[in-house]
Amino acid sequence: MEVHLNDVNGDERGDDDNLCVMEAHLAGMQPITATHHADTLEQALDGAARKMHRLLDTTLAKSRGY
Repeated sequence: MEVHLNDVNGDERGDDDNLCVMEAHLAGMQPITATHHADTLEQALDGAARKMHRLLDTTLAKSRGY
């Protein structure tokens, strides 16, 4: 799992200027990526984690044939 956090606008203030990118590397599969923009890094991290959780659930269920 790789996690990247970034303040997109640097010193400038703005809405949704914080970005979190998560990338999961599962054996035998293409990497799975989830991103989320938010007002704070904490919100960006939380949003990306929620998206990654859903993506992993869906991907693993499909790989098991459910």
